[in-house]
Amino acid sequence: MTSLVGRPPAPATMASRSSPPPPYLTRVKLTNYRSIASCDVRLSALTFLVGPNGAGKSNFLDQVGPKETLEFRQTIGGAKNPWRFPAANMSDGTLRALGILVALFQPGGSGRIPLVGIEEPAVALHPAAAGVLMGALRKASIDRQVLITSHSPDLLDDPGLNEQEILGVAAKGNVTYISAPDQAARDVIRSGLYTPGELLRLDQIAPSVDLYERGPRQLDLFTGWRA
Repeated sequence: MTSLVGRPPAPATMASRSSPPPPYLTRVKLTNYRSIASCDVRLSALTFLVGPNGAGKSNFLDQVGPKETLEFRQTIGGAKNPWRFPAANMSDGTLRALGILVALFQPGGSGRIPLVGIEEPAVALHPAAAGVLMGALRKASIDRQVLITSHSPDLLDDPGLNEQEILGVAAKGNVTYISAPDQAARDVIRSGLYTPGELLRLDQIAPSVDLYERGPRQLDLFTGWRA
């Protein structure tokens, strides 16, 4: 079973927009979907699902919505038509960087693209480009919701990331668990003692078992997590 709850972004986010925002997912509930037995989580305009390979991040992303295939072209001086490049003719880093930027800033044709999901955007990119990539993700999240899966400490080393933008993902006994990180990790990120990337290097970002068990009863869609 899948349940999606949406509403417009918060007024502070809307203030920076030049036009009305697209629909905004605030909550996703999944039951018995692939490895995910059950989860009930809140999403921000920019949300990172953090966990090791095989934890089940892709299963969550697959259920949120359909994907689109992109074609890459390069305009060459003097050429009548742009050159078309299949993926096999481009480096992995170039291909992924271009694909990420096109996905993030695509105009959407007759209507806005309300949500973009990208798996492991930092793969094959130089670590020095992590800050540039994060800037693009942050800028795109002003006009559309962005959902990212990642286990890249370099990408998550941004001190601007807050605890509400991180979801921990883990697998135990072939079951995927997804929730906000535990209270200690959230407090450390909020206080600025460690970035999410530094916590990930220490293997300290994981779903909060207590929060996962209490989540459906504690979530308030309009005021956030209750104490």
